[in-house]
Amino acid sequence: MRNLKDESFEFRQDLKRTAQILRFFWRYRSHPEALEPFLASLRALGVPETSVANGRKIATDWRETYLDQEATYRVNRYLTASIGAADLILLPVILPMGVPDRPLFIAVLSLAISLVLVSSSLFISFVKRDVGITSYGRAHSTLIFLSLLTGVTALTATFWHISSPVGALFLVLAVLAYIMCVGYVALVREGWGVLRMLQAVSNTSTPNTSAPSEPQES
Repeated sequence: MRNLKDESFEFRQDLKRTAQILRFFWRYRSHPEALEPFLASLRALGVPETSVANGRKIATDWRETYLDQEATYRVNRYLTASIGAADLILLPVILPMGVPDRPLFIAVLSLAISLVLVSSSLFISFVKRDVGITSYGRAHSTLIFLSLLTGVTALTATFWHISSPVGALFLVLAVLAYIMCVGYVALVREGWGVLRMLQAVSNTSTPNTSAPSEPQES
């Protein structure tokens, strides 16, 4: 954690200022240029420069935590591997059926595309892991999304061939499960960012006891 300077300052918080701070953090996630105007607004309110510097460090810590994609990357790698395993199980099941109707045609087509995309995505993931890269690229992110999409489409179409209500139910549950997984990871990441921010705030109010005290005159 970065060292933060301590300077007493009374900042009166109200609903309007709270809303402004929340809007700033929401925008600051994807627009780092929003930091300097926000700090300038603090200076305009009379906030001391040391407190503004503390605010900069708090916001920077929070954004670094928010942009940490390692957890999300790991979850998507597990989901892609799961889709790959489902594709391999599905392959010997639907190929002997041929394509007697549209749902099975969609299933076979989606399965063929999914197998290629999943294998490519996992290969890139393993290479990145070996060199210590734990973040997305635009191409890899798109590849992972298409792998999941085509894999779920193949499974849904296969269930739809057997029974349309079962296929519809599987699709709804698959979408809900993915949203829950992504939401959980986002919640944990946001919570960790807030925790780091609170730790930084607590450091601003903790007196520095490491500095030697001056001897008192008798």
